[in-house]
Amino acid sequence: MPTGSGIVWHSWGQGAVLVLLHDWNHSWQEWQHNIEPLSRKFQVCVAQLPGSLEKHAPDWEDTQAWALALRSDLHAFFPGQSFSLLGQGWGSILAAYIAPDMEQLSSLVLLGVGGHGSAPHLAAPQPDVLAAKLQRHWQYFSKPALLIWGEGEGVPSPSRAAITLAAGHEEREWMALPNAAYPLQQTCATEVNMVLTHWLLSHS
Repeated sequence: MPTGSGIVWHSWGQGAVLVLLHDWNHSWQEWQHNIEPLSRKFQVCVAQLPGSLEKHAPDWEDTQAWALALRSDLHAFFPGQSFSLLGQGWGSILAAYIAPDMEQLSSLVLLGVGGHGSAPHLAAPQPDVLAAKLQRHWQYFSKPALLIWGEGEGVPSPSRAAITLAAGHEEREWMALPNAAYPLQQTCATEVNMVLTHWLLSHS
C-alpha cells in the first residue's frame, strides 16, 4: 500500500489492527519471524520507512519528520478504528512520539527502548537519556503499554529506563528477557510472539 508520505505499507491477516514499526537502517523484513504468527490473530500492518536506509544514524529531525508522516498515514487508514502500535528500536521512539496524539490507539508496545549498545547504525543513547526523551512525548499517555528489553542487548541497565518510563503509570508494564540479544523479535521470536499475542489480545 504505497502512500503520498513515501512510506510503503504491507498487510496480512484479519482482526484487530496491529501496526509494526522497524528499527533505523532496517526494513519491514525485520518482522519476518513475527508476521505469520501474529497475523493468525490480528491484521498486521508493517511500515517500510525508506528514509531510514539513507543514513548511518538518525537525528531528531528525521524522527520528527517520519513520525508526522506515520501519524498522517494512520489517520487516513484507520479513521475512527482502533489499533495497537508496536515499535522496535528507533521505531519505538516513533511510536512513543505519536502515541499521545492518536486517539484511536488502544495499546502500545516498545521493543528495545533502551538502545542497543555499540551497534554501528545507532546513536545508542544510554537508557536513562532515551527514557527522558521518550518521557517528554508520552508523559500524558495513559493507555496500556508494554516495554520489552533483552538482557543481552548491551544495555547497561534496562531496569533503570523501565522504572523511569513506567513511574506513576500502573497501566505500563515492562520485562527484560534473559539471554535475548538484538533484535528481540528475531533472536527470541517464539517467546516474543507468545508474549505479544497474549498481551495484545488482553489490551486491544
